[in-house]
Amino acid sequence: MSEPSSKRRKIKHKSHDLLGKRLKEEGASIIHIIYGLGILKEGHNIVFSIEEDDSSYYCCFELVLPGYEPLGVRAEGLVGSRTNYSLASYNEENGTYIGYGRGVYSQGHRVGQLLFYLQLLLCIRSNVDRFELENMTDDPDRASLEYGIYGQLQWVDRDDGEMEYIPSHDSLDTWVSHMDNLLGIIPKGEASPWKESSRVEWARGGGRSRIRRKRRTRKKTRGKAGRRKTRRRSRKKTRKKSRRRYKR
Repeated sequence: MSEPSSKRRKIKHKSHDLLGKRLKEEGASIIHIIYGLGILKEGHNIVFSIEEDDSSYYCCFELVLPGYEPLGVRAEGLVGSRTNYSLASYNEENGTYIGYGRGVYSQGHRVGQLLFYLQLLLCIRSNVDRFELENMTDDPDRASLEYGIYGQLQWVDRDDGEMEYIPSHDSLDTWVSHMDNLLGIIPKGEASPWKESSRVEWARGGGRSRIRRKRRTRKKTRGKAGRRKTRRRSRKKTRKKSRRRYKR
C-alpha cells in the first residue's frame, strides 16, 4: 500500500469517528432539551440510540410507552401499537457527511412528525451536509407542505419521491419556527402522550435559547501588550482545534 493511500484512509477513518462522536453527543443533548420542555406525560419517554454497522451510524429517536423497553435501531420496518420512531443512517463519503432516512412510524398524535424533527435537528447540530429520503407517505404532496412532516425538505424527483435536506446558516431558525408550530397543534387528550401545556414559552426564546449553540467569547484586555497576548493565545488554541466550521 502506498503512503498517500494509507494517509487518506487514516484521514477518512478519523473523519468517520468524528461523525460518530458528534452524533452521539448531540443526540444525547437533544434528549436533554426535550425533557427540559416538559411536554411528555408521566411514564412516556423519548430516547435516542446509535449503533455502528457497515461504516454507517444508525440513529433512532423513539417514543417509549409506559411499561415497554426501547427497540432502538431494531425498530426499522416494525409496525405495531407500541412502535413510534424516526430512524436514519449517517456516513462519510469523500469528505461529506450524508444522512439517509430509514423510516418514520407512529400511532398518530403527531408523534412521528416530532421524532423526525429531532432527526433534522441532529443533522443541524452534527454538521451533516445533506440528508436524503424517499417520501413514501400516503399523500406525498401534503407531507411536503410548509408545515407538513417533510416541509423543511426540497423535492429532488417527485416521480420517485426523492427529497433532500441541506442545512444552511438559517436552518436552525427555520427548524425552531416549524417546531413551535408543531407544539401548538399536537393533539392533547387521554390517549395522547403530550401534556396539555405542551406549547411552553418556545416562541418567546425559552426553547430557542436551549437549542442554539453558545458562542464562545474572549475577555477583553486593555493595552497593546494585552491584545498581543490574547492574539497569541487565540492562535495556539486555533491550531489545536478542528478546522471544520460549525454551521448555524
